[in-house]
Amino acid sequence: LIGNLFAYTRDDYAQPAPRLEAAPVGELLREVTAALEHTARLRDNTFDLDGDETLGVVVDRDRLKRALTNILDNALRYSPAGAAIHLGWTAADDASVRITVEDDGPGIDPDLLPHVFEPGIRGTAAAGTTDDGAGLGLTIAKRLLEHQHATLTAHNRAAGGAERRVTLRTPAG
Repeated sequence: LIGNLFAYTRDDYAQPAPRLEAAPVGELLREVTAALEHTARLRDNTFDLDGDETLGVVVDRDRLKRALTNILDNALRYSPAGAAIHLGWTAADDASVRITVEDDGPGIDPDLLPHVFEPGIRGTAAAGTTDDGAGLGLTIAKRLLEHQHATLTAHNRAAGGAERRVTLRTPAG
């Protein structure tokens, strides 16, 4: 919580210049999921990665990894035990890559959906899970991404669960 508050304050008010570099998407996602593997195993969750290994993006590696960690932590919190978190990435167009994070949780309450990136907003956790979050993870993720000209959106999936989409620039973009 303290680390998230520090990141939120630093990036929202100090706005340090991002250190942009080209990086392979698959590599970044594997680094983030490896760091969360212990948490996922405690709940018997797994990460299912699927995407074009040739795709790269231009990002501030540290800020992107912190944002993705918050997004994946959110997906873990709202997924039932034993469920996989699906991560996919594909070219959105010639200048951007889209990463999708899908969970099999209860989805986002339609009344909360327009406010999901506001500080303190928290949904109902999946059955059988506890949610001890502060409602800052997605807020911080969105701000970290916006500072590098990326976007974050959230939607409910027709089949159930939630989907978060991150769109990043490619080296050609």
